[in-house]
Order: sequence, then structure tokens, then C-alpha cells
Amino acid sequence: MNECLKKYPKSYETHVYRGKLYLRLKKYKEALSDFERAIKISPEKQIAYIGKGDCLRLSENYEEAKALYVKALGLSKKINPSILLRRAICSMELKRYESAFDDIEELLSSDNENSEALYFKGLIFSKQSTHWLIIS
Repeated sequence: MNECLKKYPKSYETHVYRGKLYLRLKKYKEALSDFERAIKISPEKQIAYIGKGDCLRLSENYEEAKALYVKALGLSKKINPSILLRRAICSMELKRYESAFDDIEELLSSDNENSEALYFKGLIFSKQSTHWLIIS
């Protein structure tokens, strides 16, 4: 992959793919670098923003990660359920349960059997002590 990038340094796909590999290896600094390069090459594509957001979320930088997921969502007219779930996780970590709940509800409105969304909905209920949540 490094050889490919030497020959084609502006390959968006190669930067994203290598970033994903670094992410799996928990080499967040290297992954972040590749995702940032990919964003510079093609700022209109979602995947690098999602990858960069994942790096930041896994490094417990939830506020910045959430902002990147918002940016990624804004780049497409179609809602990507995996981005909504990631954004909900960031909101939960930031103890913004109402925001997390809204994302989960939006996700469930298009797929009411999404097991991950149902799991996180239950987790929100278990962490939330106020009465604004109504079981639907």
C-alpha cells in the first residue's frame, strides 16, 4: 500500500483503506493522518470523515468526532444509519442522552429491528433518570 501511495500520492481510496487498516491496529495517529489526507484530496466524500470521526471517538475525543459525523451526514441527501449510530454513541459518552435518543429514534424509524439501535436505546433508558423519555 505504501508503494501504491508513492506512485499515486493523491489516491483517495488508498488513503482511506490504509487509514481503516491503521484504525483496526489501533494506530490512531497514523489512521488520522491518512483520513486527513483523504479529506484534502476529496472533501466531498463521506468515508474519510467517518474514519477520522472513528479515530477521534476511539481516542475519547467525542465532541470532535460528533462534529465529523455531522459533516459526513451533511454530504449526502440519504441518511447513513451507521453514522447516526456513531453520533448517538458520542452523545451518550457526552451524557447528552436526549440527543442520543433522537438519533436512535431516527435510525429505528427506517429499521425498527436494528439490534444495535435497540441495544443503545435500552442503554440510554438505563442511564437516564429524567422523565422526558417515553417508551415507544
